[in-house]
Amino acid sequence: MRTTLGALALVGLLALTGCATPADDIAMDAESTAPTASSLDGQWRLAAATDAEGKIDLKTSITTITLTGDDTGGKSACNSYDATVEIGAGHDITIARTVITQVGCDDAAFETIESRYMTALTVVDRSEIVEKQLVLSNEDEEIELVYDAITVTDEASLVGANWQLESTLSGTAPDVVAADVEGAGSILFNDSDFEASGGCSTITGDWTLTGGVLITTDVEIDTSDCSAALIPQEKIVEAVLRGPSTVSLDDTQLSIDSAKAKAGLLFRSSNN
Repeated sequence: MRTTLGALALVGLLALTGCATPADDIAMDAESTAPTASSLDGQWRLAAATDAEGKIDLKTSITTITLTGDDTGGKSACNSYDATVEIGAGHDITIARTVITQVGCDDAAFETIESRYMTALTVVDRSEIVEKQLVLSNEDEEIELVYDAITVTDEASLVGANWQLESTLSGTAPDVVAADVEGAGSILFNDSDFEASGGCSTITGDWTLTGGVLITTDVEIDTSDCSAALIPQEKIVEAVLRGPSTVSLDDTQLSIDSAKAKAGLLFRSSNN
């Protein structure tokens, strides 16, 4: 099968980076299967990576690869990339990068992560599914890229619902701290913009959602009506909504998590 990796905007789980399963922790005797085209289809987020230099510290960066029948995409730490993918017999796979955007990395560490990842990606020659994770590797080159599946939420499922803020999350797994919300926090997604409150503030901005990643722009916050006691809560909400963040929806509960902020928000729809 030949498919094309097209540019994908990203952003996280309260990846809170501790949520990822390091490649080093995958049991050697874990069940491994040769993937079919259909089992590879979907969106995957990099959880752990190793190359000839050793383990790559992903920090709070978000890197994805998306495989679908005819429209796929990927994002490295700073840029989006295009590539071609050929899936052969058994575990065989070949990935050839074709295009990468030229957005500069603000963080030198992210630039290094991106460079090492893109180099590793284009020399992998084996694919497998191990305990529901996608693993791309090249034993000779000491490369192993481990991905978790991304649960996709579409924009239509968010628009128009009255999402009430129930709690904030801060920290990294396994030491995530949940806190009840004071005040009336909420978020309302319109077709292209949003209105939110952390409990006493007014937060506005524009938004898009791609592959479960929330990208916000032109975010403005007014905390003039907030007491000093509520400012820490407002700062968490603002940091998460400035993104990039990962969005997941489970029945009537909405989770927005930011790896960069090491924080998350839990909402529940009041429409139900």
